[in-house]
Amino acid sequence: MVARSSRSVIRNRYKKSQGIVQSEDGSVLLVALGIIVLLFVVVVGIFYFALDTQKNMVLADRFTKLKDAKSYAIEESKTRLMTYFDEETRKIIDAVSDASNDSLIKTEVEQRMRRLTQTDTFGDISSPFFSSQAFGVDKQYQFKVGVLDQVDVKTAEVYDSAETGGWSNSSSSQTPQEAKRITVPINIELGEKKGSGTIKHDFSSRFVYEVQWENVLTTLNPSLTRGVEFGQLDTWRNVFYNHYANGENGLISADTWTRLLYRGYRYQEKKQVAFDEVAYGAAVATYTFGRKGGKGSVVDTKLTDTASAVTRRLTKDISGRGSLIIEDTGLNAVGKKTVTSDNMIAVVSNRKKVDTEFTGLNIMATTGMLLSRYDQETTIKSSQIETPSWLVTQTRKKNKMKDTALLLDNTTIKLSKSAAKFDYSSYLKTSGLTNPQINKQWSDMLKGGLIIGSSVVELVSGTTITLGAESNFMLTNASIKESTKGEESFSYQTAYSKTAAAIPNPPSVLKIGTGTSIVQDASGVSFIDAPKRNRRMSTSEGTVQPQVDWIDASISRNRIEIASGGKLALGKTGIEPFDLKLAKDAEFSFYATSDTTLFDTSFIKTGTIKGKLIIYTWDTIAEIGKFLDSQGITYTARSSAAEAVNGEITVISINYMPGKGGLNVVRTFGYLVDVDFMKKK
Repeated sequence: MVARSSRSVIRNRYKKSQGIVQSEDGSVLLVALGIIVLLFVVVVGIFYFALDTQKNMVLADRFTKLKDAKSYAIEESKTRLMTYFDEETRKIIDAVSDASNDSLIKTEVEQRMRRLTQTDTFGDISSPFFSSQAFGVDKQYQFKVGVLDQVDVKTAEVYDSAETGGWSNSSSSQTPQEAKRITVPINIELGEKKGSGTIKHDFSSRFVYEVQWENVLTTLNPSLTRGVEFGQLDTWRNVFYNHYANGENGLISADTWTRLLYRGYRYQEKKQVAFDEVAYGAAVATYTFGRKGGKGSVVDTKLTDTASAVTRRLTKDISGRGSLIIEDTGLNAVGKKTVTSDNMIAVVSNRKKVDTEFTGLNIMATTGMLLSRYDQETTIKSSQIETPSWLVTQTRKKNKMKDTALLLDNTTIKLSKSAAKFDYSSYLKTSGLTNPQINKQWSDMLKGGLIIGSSVVELVSGTTITLGAESNFMLTNASIKESTKGEESFSYQTAYSKTAAAIPNPPSVLKIGTGTSIVQDASGVSFIDAPKRNRRMSTSEGTVQPQVDWIDASISRNRIEIASGGKLALGKTGIEPFDLKLAKDAEFSFYATSDTTLFDTSFIKTGTIKGKLIIYTWDTIAEIGKFLDSQGITYTARSSAAEAVNGEITVISINYMPGKGGLNVVRTFGYLVDVDFMKKK
């Protein structure tokens, strides 16, 4: 009875438990299903949230890139307008009858703006001031810029020398100065490709150009021209520690000239191709170098001593686009052969320490020439050279120099403004370096010149060098050392000693032999330099060169030696301490500036003068004579060079006719105001 009862209880409990489980089975499924649905909703929610976030990120990224594109367009507009007004300012001021009259300048500028931009009936730019190429990751942006003729011109403040670092009011010129503030509205249309369509964005700004100048009349009173005349010389003679404001007066310094020419040479350095001796051998009469890839693609070409069949016997003309780099080898022509380059011709070294010779060549380089070798001699013999600019710079072993770095033997050299211009955009690939041609003073470098930097140059056997009307000249210790920092090494010194004393580069020596000559146009600018630690102050800064800044001037002075029958005739010339050896029947002449600040007379006092030393002046003889008297120098006034005699200092006064006048622009400044990225028409 008891056992049966126990089995019954157990059976009932089992059934009860089974019943409970069976009654809850549907609820568990519903709960599981609910969880799955909830998870699905959460996942879908996260997915849509991610999509929305991604959409917002893409939208934000697009607007960020759009703003960058607009900023680029507005900055490019400023750069282009600054360049335009820097080039046109003198023409604008010259074009008006009274430059003091704001309304006259306003009318002149407005007329120019109308020629620069045309708009259609809807106000859209049809003919822009300039337009860009497509840019952006997907080439999705392109803009065009228009200038409006609603110009505003107001009289601006004239700043003095103390406020502008010494370049606003020349102490050598007391002529009054004027300043104008010219404001030009600009509109920019930016096209953004979006899918199959293009979205147009309009925005605007105003460009403000400030200019300060002095009016200089060219009259029979030369003292009124001193601002312009001396300003040219004061700018050109700057080498190393260039004054920050030099570019503002529209003139080029020797420092800028040298660096621009060097940049032109180095621009495609990493993309040069070896001279193709096989193609040269297959050519009939002229081998053309510098082409690669598609039509119009250009590369620089390097010719080395490996092309022995070419360098030992040049039997064909060589002509091409790009630059021709000639390294550690010469060219000896069979008969007379022509070597031309649309860009530059450079004679350089990789320190093989071999002397080189070029014989029987007609050499023509559109942009310029460079001689940069390491303690070797280069001879150019029985040849003709035509190029605008030539830089001769040497690196010396242990600061010593060979007797001659460049020997010019029976060679004719013409350095004058280039009629043609090489286009750097025609190179095969864009260099990582900045295109030197976009520098606003590139065209000034192409006007011509000769700089001899820490080198010995010798002229023999009837060699002549002619510098054109706008060509400049300099003899200096400063040089570029390619083995170190290239352009950045351009300075007067090689290093500092353990005692922190500056060690100057070896001096330059110019040797003009019997029957040879260097002749510069009277309007050219020359400077005979001395090594120094720091930039020589501008005279308008009210200071002179402290003696502590000279670097062993007595030991490292540059030197000019002119043999009997030799001639050196320079234009407007600035002179720092140098050594002169003038043989009997030799001639050295130059035009002295009205301001004698840059006329050091130690070369007369300590030099060997057995020949004819002629000083031309646009002032009266009495004025330059007073200066020479103050220096204890005896001179003779004469009317022409034909009257000069050996061993005598001759002063000749040059008369000239009155002219319209000139402008000496002493300060320019440009900036943007009222930038509106959300402009609506």
